[in-house]
Amino acid sequence: MKKEICFVLIMVLLTGTACVYGGEAYAESTSASANSATAVASTTGTSITATSGSAVTKSAVTKSAITESAVTASASAISAKPVPLSMKEAVKIMQTTGARAQTAELNKKSDTALAKGYGETVSKISKILSGLDLLDKYSALGYVNPSVAMEKSIEAQEGGATGVNKKVSELRRDFAQGQIDNNYKAEMNQIEYETLKVYYGVLLATDNLKTEEDNLKTQQDILKNTKAQYQAGMLAKKDVLSAESGVTAAKSSLQAARTKLEYAKMSFNYLLGYSATQPITFTDKLEVVSSAAIDAEASVKSALALRNEIKGAEFAVKVHGILLDNLKAYPKSSSAYMEQQVALLSAEKTRKDAPILIEIEVRSKAAELADKQAALEAARSIQTYAQEGYRLIDISYQAGMTTLAELQQAQVNVYKAGLAVSKAISDYDLASYDFGYAANVGTARLPL
Repeated sequence: MKKEICFVLIMVLLTGTACVYGGEAYAESTSASANSATAVASTTGTSITATSGSAVTKSAVTKSAITESAVTASASAISAKPVPLSMKEAVKIMQTTGARAQTAELNKKSDTALAKGYGETVSKISKILSGLDLLDKYSALGYVNPSVAMEKSIEAQEGGATGVNKKVSELRRDFAQGQIDNNYKAEMNQIEYETLKVYYGVLLATDNLKTEEDNLKTQQDILKNTKAQYQAGMLAKKDVLSAESGVTAAKSSLQAARTKLEYAKMSFNYLLGYSATQPITFTDKLEVVSSAAIDAEASVKSALALRNEIKGAEFAVKVHGILLDNLKAYPKSSSAYMEQQVALLSAEKTRKDAPILIEIEVRSKAAELADKQAALEAARSIQTYAQEGYRLIDISYQAGMTTLAELQQAQVNVYKAGLAVSKAISDYDLASYDFGYAANVGTARLPL
């Protein structure tokens, strides 16, 4: 759906200012805003960046370079003292000083410049059209040679100063002005989500390491008790070997968990611009985020009112409608008319499909969030059951009523249940954030 919407918007940008008489789009060579706007859309339809020469001045580029240099210099220095960092602080860093934040700021400035440029284009075309109307009036009164008036009219049309281009530019101006903040918010949402995923990666790896440490301690306790019973003649040598095998496996898993945690921390440092080995104290813990009850109906209503994709689809239909209406004098069998008719039909189909696809997306994410919540509750229930089961079997084992194999299996159940709970918490929290973005403006910006 996003690809279809972005494709239609790109077609609007390419054809929106086409002159009725086949002339080039209106532009004034001396105006920076009229010839500097370029929209670049990614083929995936999920990230669209607009750049404008008039928006990025020399001083802005210099300032950006200085800021980037300062961030790089700061990142290269490793502080021996761990840097305390909460989840909110990490997101704030990424949304203010990170490379993605700088790109978002430039995109916002570019969007502002484009909106201003469209406004200037409307003003210039209006002045030219007013001048032509005045020229026609004087020509009718005999003060101006009709051939001169006709010549000026043709020049204006060839330069793109037409009524249709004025209407399209007005639409673009209004759409751009209303979309600046939404585009910026969508980029901020994307930055926040990416940061949260990496931060949660560290928290999950940390919890897994704790689970591995607990498992090793328990396996060592089992080995100690097994050796004592073996020396007392109550167990065979194979039981000691089995307990030793359990300790060896636990040590191996613990080492693997440490490696995963180190990698998660380095990935986090890389994302935030720190040195790879910069010590960070992650002040947040892996806990379930507090969120309101899932209200799919309210979320769908919110998404249909706020999502960028729907606003873009509406805009595309309006522009192509104006362009097709301007060709009503053309034969309906002409290529020009048929091409614009197909473009309008495509835009209308996208507008029709967009709300349905957005609703499906929001409802799917709501259902997924409910599934994650149920999975978390089940994981916690299984963990409680496994812990109690181990406690009872351990008592029986000490009394010689159960085997070592049963005790080891009970510990494996506790170990696996602990890992499952940690993962369930992480999955639920990230699904909760993702659901929130879907019910708002989303995470994709639109070309202006």
